[in-house]
Amino acid sequence: MPPFFVGEVLSRMIKAAFTIELISDFSVARSNAAMSISHLLFPDDTIIFCDSDCKRMVNLHRFLTWFEAVSGPRVNLAKSSLLPVGEVDNI
Repeated sequence: MPPFFVGEVLSRMIKAAFTIELISDFSVARSNAAMSISHLLFPDDTIIFCDSDCKRMVNLHRFLTWFEAVSGPRVNLAKSSLLPVGEVDNI
């Protein structure tokens, strides 16, 4: 499967996971306006924004494992990182 299509499939799967609240998105508020960010895709990188809830992090890991199984591309955990923002409990 060409890389573009894999990225599109991943993007749609992430949106679906957020829609059914398997993973919760990250909200940004600025001057009476708020928006939610779920992910950003780049040619060689993906950034997924999510809530710091431990259960949601486990769901994210399961989601990525499932994506690997059905699509072929692997998540390189050695090059991956989890960057908490603000106060984060139980991670």
